[in-house]
Amino acid sequence: MMKKNFNLLAVVFSVSAFSQVGINTVAPQAKLHINNTGALAQASALKIEGEIQIQSDAVTPAYRKLLLNANKDVVSAPADAVAFKLLSVFTASTDAGTAYMTADLGSEIRRVLFNNVRYEAVTGSFNTATGIFTVNSTGFFKIEVGLLVRNANNIAAGTAAMRLGVSVANETNFQNGNASFAFLTQRLNQSTAASIPECIQVSGIIYLNAGEQIAVGTRYMNPTAWPINTELINYKRENVNYLTITYLTQ
Repeated sequence: MMKKNFNLLAVVFSVSAFSQVGINTVAPQAKLHINNTGALAQASALKIEGEIQIQSDAVTPAYRKLLLNANKDVVSAPADAVAFKLLSVFTASTDAGTAYMTADLGSEIRRVLFNNVRYEAVTGSFNTATGIFTVNSTGFFKIEVGLLVRNANNIAAGTAAMRLGVSVANETNFQNGNASFAFLTQRLNQSTAASIPECIQVSGIIYLNAGEQIAVGTRYMNPTAWPINTELINYKRENVNYLTITYLTQ
């Protein structure tokens, strides 16, 4: 019994006496230093199986470095891609609802001015004054947009064209007209009166290089005819309008 106790004490002393642990190295440079000399996936320095959990209230940017590839292997690049996401909406307001777009940029095309970032994690730069998003990583991005507007002029259903889309890279002023849309949706209006909301949504995937800019745009939607003051019909604009941008992969 004494021998077992002595061995246990020796192990505890050994663990506490060394602040750095090295695997396949005699000169560890960190608390845990794993030196991987294998070139194949089977010889990777680290393999994790099973479920990894952490309390949501403990998640900080420091934890957002873990990335799994299609095979569920832990990889290190592109860094932070797991948390590369933006959610932008409109600020709550009771104004006339016409300032959510720019003036006509030509051919009845206007840029949408989302002016409130609700969630942003390791993402690019979103300008709430201009509605322009600048990416900071190269790769594929999934973009989802939804607008809920009011038929202020009681336009008859099926008579007004409505377009919503996202620009190609670096054409945030839609200077090339139709060619400036990377993807879009377009249809005729469905609402019949100012008391009925008009909802239009679009989503798509686009490849962008770091530093490039994109924006949401509309066509044929005059903000006077289609204002965003949906509070008049009991829809809060900050709840029913959104722009989400998610980084997918290189």
